[in-house]
Amino acid sequence: MKNSLISEKELKDLWEDPNLVILDVSPTSNIAMLTASHPELMIKDAFLVNIKEELSTANSPFPNTFPSKEVFDAFSKSIGLNDDSIVVVYDNLGIYSSPRVWWIMKTMGFQNVSVLNGGLSSWIEAKGETEHRTQRTRPGNGLFSGILNRDSIKYYDQVLDDIETSSFKVVDARSAGRFKGESSEPRNHLKSGSIKNSENIPFKEVLINGKLKSEQELKNIFKPYANQDLVFSCGSGMTACILRLAADQVIDNPMSVYDGSWTEWAEKQKLLVDE
Repeated sequence: MKNSLISEKELKDLWEDPNLVILDVSPTSNIAMLTASHPELMIKDAFLVNIKEELSTANSPFPNTFPSKEVFDAFSKSIGLNDDSIVVVYDNLGIYSSPRVWWIMKTMGFQNVSVLNGGLSSWIEAKGETEHRTQRTRPGNGLFSGILNRDSIKYYDQVLDDIETSSFKVVDARSAGRFKGESSEPRNHLKSGSIKNSENIPFKEVLINGKLKSEQELKNIFKPYANQDLVFSCGSGMTACILRLAADQVIDNPMSVYDGSWTEWAEKQKLLVDE
């Protein structure tokens, strides 16, 4: 598998490396109703990161909007990110919010970043060092400056144009019920449903016990999309990144994330629940 995923053993092997930066990006809540493991604990010496406050665009009409270069660079400086840093991202839901930060960092040009497979629970099972959750003082001396890779992110107008051009395939990570319009959206003013010509891989289908499924299982899941440009979507751009991480293990297709996802699409298409 590619270096976008790291095991507990591999993280232990890096433990004494002075360039190691560990980020705990555990969310305070989740739409998928997943239960946090050991919510009072964190990996020793990790930095606690609030994605919405530190790696999203403030005052955006849509949740989890990709950060500006200024926001990203301020975050990079705060955690001491440099060209030779080794970043490991994890959360306490197994794999949930960590792929979002992995994707943001990759999209902003920082490549040496991996997601801890299985997250905090797997680390604890492997008897890795932990401590009670507390915000450590950050070094504030990072020199890495982000450069946006525009091929890694898609916007509303591009997805709209694709309905006519079919230049890529949108793959939606929401549940089958929401994708088919049979279950309600968590943002209850929006109708559920799907983008025309898109297909559905619910994000839970690439996971087992909080870890990504085996390489062969992932190959089978993504086999129907061979030789296609893929754009991953979901409700608000979070779980789409889980599919992006899973696909990264087994295929080399051009891949990106529709940042606004269904929330933006439904708003701009006026797919609103009647009052």
